[in-house]
Amino acid sequence: MRDRLTDVILFLWRALYPLVIYSIVSMGTAAGMLAAGFDPYGEDAVVNTAAAALITAVPLGILYVKAAREVPQRCFWNFRAAVWTTLAGIGSCFFVNNLIIVTGLTSESYREVSELLYEPSLGIQIVAVGILIPVTEELVFRGLGYFRMRWRLSFVGAALVSAVYFGWYHGNIVQGVYAMCLGLLMAGVYEAYHSLWAPICLHVAANLSSVLFTELVSEDAMMRLSVSLLILISGSIMVFSIYKIREDVKKREVTFNCNPLL
Repeated sequence: MRDRLTDVILFLWRALYPLVIYSIVSMGTAAGMLAAGFDPYGEDAVVNTAAAALITAVPLGILYVKAAREVPQRCFWNFRAAVWTTLAGIGSCFFVNNLIIVTGLTSESYREVSELLYEPSLGIQIVAVGILIPVTEELVFRGLGYFRMRWRLSFVGAALVSAVYFGWYHGNIVQGVYAMCLGLLMAGVYEAYHSLWAPICLHVAANLSSVLFTELVSEDAMMRLSVSLLILISGSIMVFSIYKIREDVKKREVTFNCNPLL
């Protein structure tokens, strides 16, 4: 019984410690910014998170490479995979966001976080929210989180746990629901291509499309857009890209005689 409890604790720790590292680094960068006269929990929150992401990506990247060597697997990443995962990211971003709008789900904390996310200049948003933060989050939640859990759990189990974990991390119900839905899809593309580039590509595409749409489309244009039409178009893009990813997996099963779970 004690050995089993030890195994469970070790399993949970292996899934959680990347986020612990990320959180410690975030607190360190926040302390440095406070000392320099900036506001890491207010108007400079995005810059603080991006700085922490940049610093954390190095040790987490090393840990991921080391962990991946323990369970060698064939990587199926190529240009075609990048196209389908990018489309899946764009489609799922607009599809899930607009579904949430239709439900009327919102909260004060979500509005506050949204204001902070879109406060910096477009260039900072692209680099921070669009690239640095997604890359590090994928190292945390899929590269070391899902990947470690997958050693012990089925695809469905590991995907669900990592998606709930990812949603909880975002701190409010609106972003939590959105992150959980995309977390399931990102675990799926990781499983499909056996490459961390797949969820990174999907996550970057989703974040960049959200940033660019919010910053470049005027409020008047947004008001004139039909939510139902956006759901239909984005949902079609998402379903088509998932179909093409599934098609890639089927071809691979024949060619390489492997049987991934997606």
